[in-house]
Amino acid sequence: MKTSIKILLIFFTLIVSNNTFSQKKEKIKISGYVKDSLNKPIKDCVIFIDDVKQKKKTNKKGFYNLKLNKVPQKITFYSSNHGLTEINYPGKRIINVKFKKMGIKEETKYSKLFKVEKENKNRFRFNDIYSYLRGQVAGVRVLPDNTIIVRGVTSLKGSNQPLFVLNKLAITLEGLEYINPKDIKSVKVIKGSEATMWGVRGSAGVIMITTY
Repeated sequence: MKTSIKILLIFFTLIVSNNTFSQKKEKIKISGYVKDSLNKPIKDCVIFIDDVKQKKKTNKKGFYNLKLNKVPQKITFYSSNHGLTEINYPGKRIINVKFKKMGIKEETKYSKLFKVEKENKNRFRFNDIYSYLRGQVAGVRVLPDNTIIVRGVTSLKGSNQPLFVLNKLAITLEGLEYINPKDIKSVKVIKGSEATMWGVRGSAGVIMITTY
């Protein structure tokens, strides 16, 4: 009788352990399509899960497929031509994303505030965004460790890192690294009263980048 009970206990323990192990190994799968405001697929879109860059990008059809070790909080999609869009994880396996285009009023507002600079043909001689900013943009200081500081600005929030804006959309520092200097049309450094429209995020200055 005791032997039978021991066998049953061992069997039960094995089942519970196996189920627990299976649950730990189970991955979160998400996939979908990324498109622009005209419903066209965006190729090579970089994907960040909770600000961590993933190895996979979207293919030529704008499709992506990821397997995650845990449930994410937010998902960020970045394209050098379309900027950045961020969503909270909706708890679904299929997540389709569409980049939005700014309205006419917003386009007019930005065109008045920021003048488009002349084309800079020298952009082709820079290997990365840091060397471009270091050698081509006045009013910006790039330290040896690639820390970027807008000259003449002291932030009240305790950080001297400026806000980076690509094609009128704010991007992260990691997203900045994916900008190809050869794609840059203009760079505008904004500080002081002009930067107040960005709120606290712009207190250390704003570096506005426009690509072709």
